[in-house]
Amino acid sequence: MRNILLHIGRHKTGTTAIQHFLWYNRAALRGKGWLVPHAGRVNAGHHGFSRALAPGELKQDPTQDLTRIRALRQLRRELVDVEDQTRVVISSEAFQNCRPSDVAAAFEEYVPRVIVYLRNQLDYLPSAYAQRVHGSNYQGTLEEYYTDIFQHGLDYHAFLQDWQTVFPDAFTVRRYNPASIVEDFCAQGLGLTLQGLQKPQGDQNPSLNSLVTEFKRRQNMLPEGERPHQAAVYFLLPLLNQRFPAPRVQVPEAIADDILQRCREPESRVAKTYFGETQLFEYRTPVAQAAPELDEDTYQAMNALLQQLREAYPTPADTREARL
Repeated sequence: MRNILLHIGRHKTGTTAIQHFLWYNRAALRGKGWLVPHAGRVNAGHHGFSRALAPGELKQDPTQDLTRIRALRQLRRELVDVEDQTRVVISSEAFQNCRPSDVAAAFEEYVPRVIVYLRNQLDYLPSAYAQRVHGSNYQGTLEEYYTDIFQHGLDYHAFLQDWQTVFPDAFTVRRYNPASIVEDFCAQGLGLTLQGLQKPQGDQNPSLNSLVTEFKRRQNMLPEGERPHQAAVYFLLPLLNQRFPAPRVQVPEAIADDILQRCREPESRVAKTYFGETQLFEYRTPVAQAAPELDEDTYQAMNALLQQLREAYPTPADTREARL
């Protein structure tokens, strides 16, 4: 049976950087015994696998043979002429939202190993919120996002135990360090150094600052016919950061205190179980930075610049909108 490495995230732990690294070095990695497959690839990652295994998708037919999902059929065809000793690496942060038992069932014809990265929750929250607003039509405030969504995933210990139970002897947990995430994944996931490989330069998935995040949130509140298509603006919005500088999204003190209280016990257990330590992260109360307000003049200036960027860098989504 062929060995396969499943990189399951978590979200906002350098997954895009890892995915770009894997794809850019695909030929070199093949020479080092690793296949980065075409199968299931959506944008940078292998999201065709994780999307098919999402609980919402599986509700449509809970009796289906998970090994027959399209991405896995594509992978089998891709592996026909690949040496048996070549290992496969698949990366999608959306695996974190799948049931581990479904993932195991889907990859039952392989010998899977799982690797996951954890991020300091006080850093994770503002990044996750900015990403939710940036990549969707989410209209809530950070406080609403924390209450409705984020706080339900704060228990890292429970999350890891679900995966550890299904993959008891092939489960690696790492702390996220943005300065060395590619090197760490290369060493801990692939068992390689960066020798002969190229590390991607720059931020592969830049976060929006607080002002641009609020601008996008207000754009999300526009009526559907007036709201720009996500694909038309996603890669352009980070360009507004430079023209309209602001600190990152701020975590209110009350939410920071709540996170620390909720995380203390489960993260202590994670630190002991997986690292032989007493503390998973060194939390510091965030220092509030003055953030500019998004007044009407600034909103209109940002909107005008975004339109100029769309004209300069049109996407297929812009072409579709022009036809309507």
